[in-house]
Parts: sequence; C-alpha cells; structure tokens
Amino acid sequence: MQFSSTSSYGSSKPDGAVILHTPDEALIDAIIDGDKSALRELYGRHRESLTRYLTRLTRKPTLAEEIVNEVFLAVWDRPPQGDIRLPAPP
Repeated sequence: MQFSSTSSYGSSKPDGAVILHTPDEALIDAIIDGDKSALRELYGRHRESLTRYLTRLTRKPTLAEEIVNEVFLAVWDRPPQGDIRLPAPP
C-alpha cells in the first residue's frame, strides 16, 4: 500500500512548499479518531527519513520502503492507545 502525502494539515506557500504546523502528537490523536488525512501527513513527514534509515540497516531500498509502508499500515489498522510520548531525557 502506498500513501499519498497530501493532506489538510499543512498550508501551501506560493512556491508550492508546504508549511507544517501540526505536532506529530496531534496527528496521532487524529489517527486514533480515524482521520486518514492525519495519517497521510504523518507518513509524508517521516517516510523519507525512515526509508533512508532502514535502507542503511537492510542495504535493500525496496525492502526498506516495504517496511515503512507496513509500519504505517499497522498504525492505521491498530492505532496506538494511551500516551505514547517518550519521557523527556534527564
């Protein structure tokens, strides 16, 4: 499954760039409430960096892309419950 990164959680600048202003935590709350556009936004924000990281680990770009897509599909199918934020570092 491939997600589109177009959503209503950013606003466009004249040059077509998107200004992101919704925190990830708010997007996760919206995903829990069933908001598909929040999932698209979260995917769009993190797909590239996660794919690069996983490509370094696996040395297989196609596998890395598949893993990222599967992770976001799992987030949609089974959204996190409760407070998922990590504690602040000491």
